[in-house]
Amino acid sequence: VGNFDSAGTVATNYIAKWNGSAWFGFGSGSNAAIYSISAFNNEIYVGGTFDTIGGIPAKHIAKWNGLNWQALGSGVQGNNVNDMYVFQNELYIIGVFDSVGNVPCNNVARWNGIAWNNASSGIDYGSSALTIENNKLLAGSQGTLISSTFYQQIKQWDGNNWISFSQQQMIRVRAFINFNSSLYCSGGTGTGPIGGSNVMVWDSTLATWTVVGTGVNNYIQGLCVFNNELYCGGYFKKSTGGYHNYIARYGNISGINEVKESYIFTIKPNPTSEKLLLTCEQYCNENSDIEVTNILGQTVLKLPYKKEIDVSELSQGYYILTIRNSDKKYYNSKFIKE
Repeated sequence: VGNFDSAGTVATNYIAKWNGSAWFGFGSGSNAAIYSISAFNNEIYVGGTFDTIGGIPAKHIAKWNGLNWQALGSGVQGNNVNDMYVFQNELYIIGVFDSVGNVPCNNVARWNGIAWNNASSGIDYGSSALTIENNKLLAGSQGTLISSTFYQQIKQWDGNNWISFSQQQMIRVRAFINFNSSLYCSGGTGTGPIGGSNVMVWDSTLATWTVVGTGVNNYIQGLCVFNNELYCGGYFKKSTGGYHNYIARYGNISGINEVKESYIFTIKPNPTSEKLLLTCEQYCNENSDIEVTNILGQTVLKLPYKKEIDVSELSQGYYILTIRNSDKKYYNSKFIKE
């Protein structure tokens, strides 16, 4: 889901599905961006800024039953739905809205599969991310101005009320994720440069947010875990000591520092059916390694650095070629196998 009109070579509006080898659309898709997706009661729910999906009216939220899209009553009255999370057998949604299904609420609501309910008095600012920590539901905000006050907070829901999660002000909270038994968030504290490092980890012992590695220099839009590693994607390009170009993964030594400038080396021809010719004279030597991964992140080829690589045995598709230097620097580029 997101803000796009095609996936691979398939035309699709804001939502697509991957079967392991090819992209497919969900009917005609929606008429505007989809920001969130969640599975609840064996159905797929999506939320965003759209007001039609699959050709039917659906105000900012809808569900897919395996065959068709369905609206949830009169939908969400407001600007958008930014995130969803299943908590205590209910589907919680957050965003910028004042009522859902004609039930007054304040930027947060919950769906039990039959009807909408509010969550106490809600949250007094639009929110963008949900997660669970210590059996409590957390809601994070990107920050907004209300009566000249800039709200930069993470709130927690105890089942009856929303209360502050920590004493620190947080900025640009767009995503949460649990990784290696720790809670991470995209965002920073209000105690340093605006945005802090843009990636923080919660220290439950000290009850404080701390910087992850050297951080990155702009927004992180999303976080995910794959092959037991933490990945982030967003608007950043660099951090101290390295370039990222919008995507990075959490390294074991100095934080999020792996995906470097793709123009460090060149691949020709691209697309290719048999061989790749690499040009990487300045940064590559006999101590460098090459790894090729498919779109699922699976390693399909690994070998010492060489200028010519045989990829004739690979299946057709999209691949990432990574060069790892002896100084533990990483350089990535993509290619297509015909």
